[in-house]
Amino acid sequence: MFNKPSSKYIESASLENQASEKFIYGPDGKIEENLANFESDVAVVFSSMIKQNCHPKYLSKEHYLILSFSISLAGRTKQSADEFNDMATKLVRKIAEKHPLLKNHAQNISVHYKLPAVINLGMTLEIVPLTFDLAFKLIINNSTSQFITSDNPVVLYNQFFENKNCLSQTGFASKGLQIYLPMSPVHLLMFYDRDVYKVGGICHKPIVVDNADDVDNLNLLQIINSSENVYFNEDINENYIRNLYTKSISHLSASRVFLKEYTEATDEKGISSSLLRTSRKSIKCNLKPTFVSLTKKAKEFKLSNKAVYVRNEGIVIAHHNFLTLVKEGLYQSNEFFQYLRDLRESKVRSVTT
Repeated sequence: MFNKPSSKYIESASLENQASEKFIYGPDGKIEENLANFESDVAVVFSSMIKQNCHPKYLSKEHYLILSFSISLAGRTKQSADEFNDMATKLVRKIAEKHPLLKNHAQNISVHYKLPAVINLGMTLEIVPLTFDLAFKLIINNSTSQFITSDNPVVLYNQFFENKNCLSQTGFASKGLQIYLPMSPVHLLMFYDRDVYKVGGICHKPIVVDNADDVDNLNLLQIINSSENVYFNEDINENYIRNLYTKSISHLSASRVFLKEYTEATDEKGISSSLLRTSRKSIKCNLKPTFVSLTKKAKEFKLSNKAVYVRNEGIVIAHHNFLTLVKEGLYQSNEFFQYLRDLRESKVRSVTT
């Protein structure tokens, strides 16, 4: 493994307690137990994918498992918990700056949720339904390099918007989203926006990658996205990791979240208002895998004045309305697709039904 803060290469290390933290979900262990059961089911699917070099059918139970696991994993690492606290701190400080009694002390304010990972995990699981439109493929590494992984292995990327003047475009509903998750030194799972990217051939088959540069660039993503530790097998030598780490330095940031303020004009009463938006910074390292190309629709896409571009605005609006109904007790959080059927048939549940 390689530890970034100390820049230390460790030739042999125990896997026990790696990429984990005690009581990150609370002292009772109930969430950990539920996640362990869930991960056991996912492990069966991953094992089958690795052994058979194939991926599940679209919209199958196995598809649901690997997608839910990938999305939830992105929201339950120590890195994501730290980013959640960082977002809250930036937001409260900005609000405090506008208060006459707090503005001189705003930068001394820090927000630390007791269990940020629990909140972040809950929010992430809520938006899993927004990602079912993503296509996915298994990438099989047949090059001279090996895939590596890290303590923050789910990488969100957006090759399509990388060189466009936009805000962060790596939200789970964002147009052009790509998600990369290493499964083994030879296997990597990729989710992507099918309207923007063509990945490999047209058919739903795994992609065999022979180009070592592709693998090296995907490994660079892991180092950039990692919190502290990068993991690999005995075939990866120190020189290889240090070279990648050196390349990653220019892409590293002291803070991975930012806050942007949109100020509105003062009204007739002399009152002004503003909109505050927090977001995670997108990784931008000019990733261009040889097996990924833009679709005709993507090449013809024209930017407008939107701050955020989503894949399916109708689904995003429907999901927002669904969460409101969940809070009202009319639907369970796992009934989004039932809600869509009810919406189509004009049978949406209400207090009077």
